[in-house]
Amino acid sequence: MKQKEGQMDFTGKRVVITGSGSGIGKKTAEKFLEPGARVMISDINEKFLAQAEKELKAKGEVAGAIADVCNYEAIEALARKAMASLYVLRRLAEEEDSANALLLISSDYATFITGQTLSFSGGYSFVG
Repeated sequence: MKQKEGQMDFTGKRVVITGSGSGIGKKTAEKFLEPGARVMISDINEKFLAQAEKELKAKGEVAGAIADVCNYEAIEALARKAMASLYVLRRLAEEEDSANALLLISSDYATFITGQTLSFSGGYSFVG
């Protein structure tokens, strides 16, 4: 995907978004697809998830999974499915990674983020 000037590049990045069958979650998936991320979407509503997956596949690489985020076993299953198609970074964060993340959340790209805790685990906290 050709990157627009000033656009972030997520080519080769993998993202898992829960609650992405509609609304903010679906729009977030769309926003990650635009700069080239591979996205796994999940939702508790099978109908919404199927429709979102169909629509989003026209914009990039998407996989979908039913998951109830209030159910520990469902989240474990989602993590296993995500790991089958998405992988952790397999490295520790470098100082530059942390600095770039802090720069991002301080930028105009993140005007709606307030009071966020960032994990620099390379994805291991997701699967741990």
